[in-house]
Amino acid sequence: MCSTMFYCIYISIYSNGSALNYKQDLQTSSKPEPRLFNIAVNANSYLSKCKRATLRVPGGSQAPICVYKANEDIWVSGSIIKHQSWEWENVVAVWKLMKPVNDMAFLDIGCNIGAFTIPIAKLGRRVIAVDANKENLKMLASSLHLGGLDENVTLIWNGVSNDTIYVHLVPCTSNVGGIKIEQSDVQSPIGNENSIITIKLDDMLTQFGSGPFFMKMDIEGHEAMALRGAVTFFKDIDVRYILMEWMHYKDTKNKKEGSFITDFLAKNSFIPCRISDSKDLVMEDAYSSWPNDILWIKKSINS
Repeated sequence: MCSTMFYCIYISIYSNGSALNYKQDLQTSSKPEPRLFNIAVNANSYLSKCKRATLRVPGGSQAPICVYKANEDIWVSGSIIKHQSWEWENVVAVWKLMKPVNDMAFLDIGCNIGAFTIPIAKLGRRVIAVDANKENLKMLASSLHLGGLDENVTLIWNGVSNDTIYVHLVPCTSNVGGIKIEQSDVQSPIGNENSIITIKLDDMLTQFGSGPFFMKMDIEGHEAMALRGAVTFFKDIDVRYILMEWMHYKDTKNKKEGSFITDFLAKNSFIPCRISDSKDLVMEDAYSSWPNDILWIKKSINS
């Protein structure tokens, strides 16, 4: 996968197209809050700039999607422009696993421009889509508006981590999904509503509600960092599947982060599986023969 590497979430809530008072919010908030991204306001402001393409949706339908120029985003947008899809086999796998469970919602951590969010919203499911790149969310908001999917999706302009720090985006030539994040020297958002701050999944619990979740994590090697801030999240939220990029942990001399992920998810009763057929993977093969993307399945579902 190639979604925005992000481990950032804002300290104030974006509502009705405006931000809360930064100084007041910093003084009165006991913990950071996710920044909700107003779909209608941002779609209306971006529609005239939107380069439109068509996205295939499992079940034989289609949906409009806003994309970057192919030379600006050679992977995700380039694939959608050429093939009307990105990671089609994975999208189909998620669709098939979610469809029989009528109340299953989707958490898209590293949503990019919506290659997964849009099809699952089209399925009629609730989606919480998170990304640090504001341009990605503007495009996704426009796509949702064009497709009449506004009511199904909550957009959060940020990301996840195990700590609260201010960060900034570092561009990646020709690959929007490869954008890096570095800690910012400026550690205050006052007067700058484009500042980005990290937050824990544990601090996002009010966004999820009840019911089962399918979770997708595509955050360019920062999955361990996100999971370290998700101890309460996995106790309180009924996560049944996790689609995770594994390519960053293969054939590495430093297995610390990968080992943390496997240990953490095993302790939370998840089993690593192939996406194509949900067949169990062997833990001992994690750094040799595991595929680039894996599916973690809750043990109670896989038994």
